Amino acid sequence: MKLKFVEMSGFRGYCDPVRINFGSDATVIDGRNGVGKSSIFDAVEFALTGSIAKYQDAKANQETVDDYIWWLGESDGPDERYVSVGFTLDGVETIVTRSSLQPGHAENIELVAKELFDEKAAPAAALQQVCSSTIIRDEHIAALSLDLKETERYSILSSAIGAIGADEWIAKAKEIHEASKREVKAAAERSEQAKNDAAVAQSELDSTRSRAQSDRRVQVALRDAEEMMGLRLPVDEAFELVGSELKRVHSQISSIRLVLDRYDELVDARQAKVEAEAAVAGFDADIEEVRGELQPKEATLASIDLSASSDTLASRLSQLAMLGEEIGCEDNSCPLCKSKIDLSRYRSGIAALRASAEAINAEISRETKLRAEISELKLKLKNLYESKDRLEQRLTSIDRRITQAKKIVEDRGFSAETDRSSLTAELEELSGRNERLRNVLPDLNLTGLSASLDRASNAYAEKLSRDREAEQVLSRARQKEADAKELYDSVRKAANDALNQRLDRILPLITELYARLRPHPNFQEINYKIRGELRRHLSFSVGNDINPQFVYSSGQRRATGLAFLIAVNLSMAWSRWSSIMLDDPVQHIDDFRSVHLSELLGQLVSEGRQVICAVEDPALADLICRKLPVLGPGAAKRLQLGIGENGRVRVVEQKDLAPMRPSVLLNQPSGLTG
Repeated sequence: MKLKFVEMSGFRGYCDPVRINFGSDATVIDGRNGVGKSSIFDAVEFALTGSIAKYQDAKANQETVDDYIWWLGESDGPDERYVSVGFTLDGVETIVTRSSLQPGHAENIELVAKELFDEKAAPAAALQQVCSSTIIRDEHIAALSLDLKETERYSILSSAIGAIGADEWIAKAKEIHEASKREVKAAAERSEQAKNDAAVAQSELDSTRSRAQSDRRVQVALRDAEEMMGLRLPVDEAFELVGSELKRVHSQISSIRLVLDRYDELVDARQAKVEAEAAVAGFDADIEEVRGELQPKEATLASIDLSASSDTLASRLSQLAMLGEEIGCEDNSCPLCKSKIDLSRYRSGIAALRASAEAINAEISRETKLRAEISELKLKLKNLYESKDRLEQRLTSIDRRITQAKKIVEDRGFSAETDRSSLTAELEELSGRNERLRNVLPDLNLTGLSASLDRASNAYAEKLSRDREAEQVLSRARQKEADAKELYDSVRKAANDALNQRLDRILPLITELYARLRPHPNFQEINYKIRGELRRHLSFSVGNDINPQFVYSSGQRRATGLAFLIAVNLSMAWSRWSSIMLDDPVQHIDDFRSVHLSELLGQLVSEGRQVICAVEDPALADLICRKLPVLGPGAAKRLQLGIGENGRVRVVEQKDLAPMRPSVLLNQPSGLTG
């Protein structure tokens, strides 16, 4: 992509509309200082970026270059103030226009930008970067001369290349690092303050402890408590520790008392068991005795043979005997059966009848008595069995009580067979200890001192906790600061590595261009060296490691800087802009090196570059024109700027350079060129 024209109206020193047409290969402009040569370059940069980089740092009285972009002459100037720049690519023309009405907007800038560089490979501020590398001004040449320090030279070099796209990341990493350092500083201050607060709180606690320990009652109580507990007690913790010991002793006493109660239950139960077992044995003897009585009576009863009507029979026999006696024997005849019987036999029969009735009654009486006795014995036996059952149930209950009591005793770490007297002795010892602790405890609970100690202790604990928290925060902040520094160093190192890769392509080209410009008659080559990991140095040397800064003249140093800037432009692989714009590149350069510069520009044109060069000296402009290869009509132009009658900039002369005739060298006897 190449420049076709620049048209300015009301821009900088151009009041009237002026159009500068460029040759497709080269354009050489001359004019004295102040006629607007640099404004042509400014117009191209302003159209593309909306600003002019060389004035960015120039500020005075709250003014900037934006206040001086447009015409500020004595006259009112044109109604339309604008800058238009024409670009061509493969015969297609695209015009970028930026006016005073909308200086922040440029027409067709997206189309031009799309063709100017490869968006995927270009840096973030590609338009600014391509302008700074394509428009080479005298200020840049002076800034990149050998007069700079090695670190500044490397910084400007990296800034000029600038295509690594890491500046934003470096700035962010630096911002993170600076923020982390500020955080570490703040955390360190807070930690220091927390330590001081903790020290003050500890001092107050020690003072309060000292006052408490000086109290006589406290001393006595504390000494007794320490003797009983067998350890050293801090005065501010003695009340709590003695209280805890008192609770422990009280718990032991309760436990032993419970065990002793269980022992009493065991003794009672065991005694009751013996008695119950003896009673059961007695019941067994009684039961056996009753059973011994019952058994023969039941056998006797079983031997008595009485029918169910024995009672009736006996009653009838008795009645019959009474009736026979009452009637008597009649005529030797029985009144009952009418049989013949004498009186004696009759009376004997009546007596026998009465005896039978009495015998039956006697057996009935004996049977009845036996039955009564057997019933009584059975009732007695039943009662004995029931009593024995109840006693056996009681024995079971006693066994259960014994088991439960033994379990309670053993659960508390004692044996059911332990001598009760040893537990009683231990209970007495604990009771005495409990009483002594109860006596010293009130003296350790001095309300005023205790409250003071509590406050001092709580304050110290709080300050100590804050100190630990501050230490943790400081530790985390230091780790973050270390991580941020590592990130910052890594980003800078990565950026330097990327930059070095570009330098590896640019620096050999600088050597080549240096050789073509020939700034020194003896030192034909220049060597370069980059040193340092993070703080980089770019040094040049000639000959046998000689620093050219001390052996080169001002012009020779400018020639070296010019070689560098052209090398940067030629090395921008992501740029498709084929133009190189040189604004007064030959100040402080002698005629000899001006010739070499002309030859170098001619070589660049031969390689397809569009060269636009502005110089003050018309003779030098002519020299450059003669060194340029002109390949056809309109390929190269020669312009001269001047001041018109109305004091405004104008194009004094504009012409196309004529291409060399193919036969000119063949027809001339000597080497005439241009």
